[in-house]
Amino acid sequence: KLGRLSLLNSPMSDARTFEGLLLEKLTQKEKKANRLDSDTQGIVVAKVQPDSKAQSDGFLRGDIIMQVEDIVIGDLNDLKRAYRMYKKRAKRVYITRGGYMKILVVK
Repeated sequence: KLGRLSLLNSPMSDARTFEGLLLEKLTQKEKKANRLDSDTQGIVVAKVQPDSKAQSDGFLRGDIIMQVEDIVIGDLNDLKRAYRMYKKRAKRVYITRGGYMKILVVK
């Protein structure tokens, strides 16, 4: 269960934290580097806080969160909505890591 959203005091205005994850917009450069189509949606894990739930769930810096269960993640609001919908259950989080799709099961 990921916690509350809060703004991170950072020079990057597009960066946000969410339960130990520093998240940023997915850029065209990152899409190309990960061999993703230009219309692919997702958000990038810029940093994982050590000893956080996100770290124990298996998230790594550079992961691209693309989907939670059947909800496509285009921005942080989509991620928050997906976690609220599946709040009390384990959920499959579809990520791209190094150009390969991976599924993390998050409780």
